[in-house]
Amino acid sequence: MDAHTHHLPQKGKNIFACLDLSDGSFPHREEEKNHIFSLGIHPANTGKKSIQDLYKKMELFPDFAAIGECGLDKYIPADPEKQKELFLQQAFLAQELQKPLIIHCVKAWDILYQCAKKFPEKNRRWLIHSFRGDPALARDLLQHNFTLSFAPQMVKNMPERVKEMKETPFLLETDNSKEDIIFLYSQAGRYCCMDIEELKEKNRQYFCNFFQISLE
Repeated sequence: MDAHTHHLPQKGKNIFACLDLSDGSFPHREEEKNHIFSLGIHPANTGKKSIQDLYKKMELFPDFAAIGECGLDKYIPADPEKQKELFLQQAFLAQELQKPLIIHCVKAWDILYQCAKKFPEKNRRWLIHSFRGDPALARDLLQHNFTLSFAPQMVKNMPERVKEMKETPFLLETDNSKEDIIFLYSQAGRYCCMDIEELKEKNRQYFCNFFQISLE
């Protein structure tokens, strides 16, 4: 399972992924059915795109599985209030459509928590993609019913942090890298002292529960 990627999974690799189509590069319909996909507006496009652009994408691909990636980023030279407005529009749309939300959050946890208060926590399906925070932040997010996904930056460069979170439910993703997702499973399994097949099965269950799909 690859919880968030910008690259179509290779055929015959027994990999199932959530493909992000936010950049507008849509896959051909005849491709192997080894993915679901998400549609959203990245915070970097704040001021360049509007929620209307997302509606147009939804008309083209009505069978999308999630909204995103969208979010908040204090390192991006875009007005924070406009980022927040665009994020909330997408979050309310996800709630209306009962779709999960894939979130890009950089140094904006305070704003994210403010936004989250506008939505019921019980049935929240909000994924923090490429999470690189510490265990304390991870625990707090999990307590508020967020889901965490680790990208190559975390798995390859922060092994001790991954090890500290071995009891924490997490998904794995390749994001916009060309990294092999199987390599990430191998590395994360080693850090967490977990058999790779056990980790794969746990992630399959987390993935299916989060996206509310069945891969039987």
